[in-house]
Amino acid sequence: MKFSCYQNDLVEGINTVQKAVSSKTNLDILKGILMETKDDKIVLTGNDLNLAISIAIDAQILEEGAAVLDSRLLGDIVRKLPDATIDFTMEQRQMDIQCLHSRFKLMSFDPEEFPQLPLIENPQEIDLNKEVLKNMIKQTIFSVSTDETRPILTGSLLEINEERLTMVAIDGYRLAMKSIASTVKKSSKTVIPGKTLGELLKILSGGSGESVTVQITDKYIAFNIEEIQVVSKILEGEFIKYEQIIPSDFKTQLVVNTTALLMAIERASLMTRESKSGTVKIAFDSEYLEVSSVSDIGSVSDRVRVKTEGDVFEIGFNPRYLTEALRVIDSEEVIIKMSSSLSPCIIKPADNDQYTYLVLPVRMSS
Repeated sequence: MKFSCYQNDLVEGINTVQKAVSSKTNLDILKGILMETKDDKIVLTGNDLNLAISIAIDAQILEEGAAVLDSRLLGDIVRKLPDATIDFTMEQRQMDIQCLHSRFKLMSFDPEEFPQLPLIENPQEIDLNKEVLKNMIKQTIFSVSTDETRPILTGSLLEINEERLTMVAIDGYRLAMKSIASTVKKSSKTVIPGKTLGELLKILSGGSGESVTVQITDKYIAFNIEEIQVVSKILEGEFIKYEQIIPSDFKTQLVVNTTALLMAIERASLMTRESKSGTVKIAFDSEYLEVSSVSDIGSVSDRVRVKTEGDVFEIGFNPRYLTEALRVIDSEEVIIKMSSSLSPCIIKPADNDQYTYLVLPVRMSS
């Protein structure tokens, strides 16, 4: 195996596939990056058996072959090399790495032992705009549960039918749902691990390309973005029937400026750092919405303009559950629907019906 490539291309490739390299495993081969020649490119792959990521980078191939090098060490070496051409030569399971006046020798694991990427056979295939998919993930991923006692909630549901493509995440305290129009004829429900979506979001936030091809089978889901492929196992089990959680009737509706409300809650949450309850209180009348919090070292209150319809009451929330949703809503105003201080609260953008956020209130001490 013998090839040359540019340092900055290789750094980008290593950074991408390292997202799928396992650091907590007894199998040394899974701590490595597979490097394979393919036409005029080098294909790098990381695979922790649940998530695999591969990327093809431009290279000058002199001899075909494959190697598996320790991911952490390879990454550290390449990042420290100058922005120049790097020459790789493999002889007798030892990789010689040269760049200008620097030279390293690394032992290679047996590439035959590296796990192959899962075969995606007869998949359901859809094409999505890159920005659309990125926003779907960004607007829901923070509601994915981290509680391993309910594994199905550690992922997001991707539900596809003839009318809509919907992504839903639930952690037991809140629900985030994003929908877009769909023309797909085949319906499906797939639960994608939160880790997969988190790493995919990082990939979608960089690089080029405008389209993502999504391939779905009964065991795997793959995302293809130009020279990058992300393949993940899907979570087994039935996702919560989320439609039954979302109330349809409300006694109160508020319309408020998104940024003004976000800033008021962020200011009020500064005081909750010292509070045992960690709660902000929201009170409102026909003209103003007041956000307040009290702790042993002080208190804060803030007011923003509001349009109110219906009953008036006070309600408490975990401030983080509110700010995480408000930060990803692009609309100038949000609509807040509630019925009482103990019932679920719905937050939606005022200018479209594509996003729904449900959050449970916190019982306030008297």
